[in-house]
Amino acid sequence: MNHVRSNASAVAMFLCVGILSTAPSVSRADESGTSFWLPGTFGSLAAVPTTPGWSVATVYYHTSVKAGADVAASREIQIGRFNPALNLSLNANLNADADLAFLVPSYTFATPILGGQFSVSMAAIVGRTSASIAGTLTATVPPFSLVRTE
Repeated sequence: MNHVRSNASAVAMFLCVGILSTAPSVSRADESGTSFWLPGTFGSLAAVPTTPGWSVATVYYHTSVKAGADVAASREIQIGRFNPALNLSLNANLNADADLAFLVPSYTFATPILGGQFSVSMAAIVGRTSASIAGTLTATVPPFSLVRTE
């Protein structure tokens, strides 16, 4: 009787472990939370047959990125009998803009290949990008101070 109970317990334990291992895990952002794919592009009609011949797709893409950070550090150093405090401070800002046009000409063949419709595409990207960074570095070792701004 104990043998039957231990087998039933083992089966129940393996069943619980199996169910828990198929449970969804915590979702994590891919690419550090930024998108790899262009917004609005996904293949909802990817399997729909197209008309044989030439076609051109165009996509306009605009992005504007702004980032900034303040970093400060302090360290006490010893030079002989002197132990001055070294203070560093960095303030940096990044601004970037992009206006891009994606031109995608493609040709679709009329003759089926391996039961499917064969299509060839090539994308070209034209546009304008700009980026700027501005920052201030401050270093202080009393009684001296250094400020560098770019």
